[in-house]
Amino acid sequence: MTRQEAHAIIGQLQEQEFPHAFNKARKIALIKSQNNKRNSEKRYVLSEYFIKV
Repeated sequence: MTRQEAHAIIGQLQEQEFPHAFNKARKIALIKSQNNKRNSEKRYVLSEYFIKV
């Protein structure tokens, strides 16, 4: 399985099978990555983008 195929499978699961669970998991993961002061500023901008996408 290529990386692109795996990405397509995850995208399909995310959109059709479990949209709420995947969105919540992504938000929690992004919040945990912001918990470090060193990463907080650069991660905040990326998090805004990913949550909106």
